[in-house]
Amino acid sequence: MSMGKVIFYLFVILAVGAGVYSYRYSEKVYRFYLLTYYEKYRKATPEDLAAEARKLYEEKKFPELKRYCERALVVFPKNAELNRLLGHACLHTGEIERGARLLLGSLDRTKPNTRELFTAIEVLYRNRLFTDLVIELARFPFSDDMMLTFMFGVAQFHLDRHDEADRWLRRSQVLGNTDGEVSFYRGTIAERAGRDNQALEQFLAAYRGKPRNQVYRDSLFRLYKKIGRYADAARLSRRESIR
Repeated sequence: MSMGKVIFYLFVILAVGAGVYSYRYSEKVYRFYLLTYYEKYRKATPEDLAAEARKLYEEKKFPELKRYCERALVVFPKNAELNRLLGHACLHTGEIERGARLLLGSLDRTKPNTRELFTAIEVLYRNRLFTDLVIELARFPFSDDMMLTFMFGVAQFHLDRHDEADRWLRRSQVLGNTDGEVSFYRGTIAERAGRDNQALEQFLAAYRGKPRNQVYRDSLFRLYKKIGRYADAARLSRRESIR
């Protein structure tokens, strides 16, 4: 074992030992020893630590990266690059939600890395954390991104903010989103608001895009019966072509 590691582990042992007095005191002592280790012994700057963390990231050593960043952030808790890399480490080691929040917290509010913003927001979306998604995404410019506007619209839908949901889902369509899911959500919003003609237009678009999707088929079938178009409902049930 190198002398540097020996000294570091001695620092850690002393810091942990301080816990017999109090947790808060030991936390301060732990930070003091880490600060001494990095700044006095290694003479390392936050940039140096971030560079070492990036090397671990590039080598895909995610458990090591996680431990390294957590340790470095005790000393430099506001370093955006260390927080960003810890976020990636968490995403790869099973702490999905924590990773997403760390990534979001590390991004530039005016010019975020679009790929990383999408990665973090998609985690919130897939875990149905819709309130968090709306709060977090609203802090960034996203109105020109087809998928971010879609996820924002769906989140608003599940929060029962249907006017806002429809606005953002429509924006996603304008940006080129032709997936049946966006049409299905817009159709559902329109039907609940009593706009059956608009709902029919959207349900048809969803069905024609994915005619084997049972949810889309059932929604269209129900609406046909609701508005008295029984012949179309019958054709749909027989899987015949529809107008």
